Amino acid sequence: MRRSPFGELASGRVRLPGGDRRGGGPRAAETEARLALAEGNAELVAARAILASHTRADARERIARELHDALGHTLTALGLQLEIA
Repeated sequence: MRRSPFGELASGRVRLPGGDRRGGGPRAAETEARLALAEGNAELVAARAILASHTRADARERIARELHDALGHTLTALGLQLEIA
């Protein structure tokens, strides 16, 4: 077997700080960080969509409650007026 002039470094048997066995170094760390950021961003986008959906549902429920209260009061008043008449 022929030995490399760079010894174990060229053979891939040495771990370098901040990289993989082949010495990926800063590029490997940057790629890993970018992947982590992309995953975090995807989670935030999904959470924002869920929050938007809940906000719309809450607004619909509030409007429905207000309409129910207003119409209920009006219909009750009309019913009383018809009883009196």
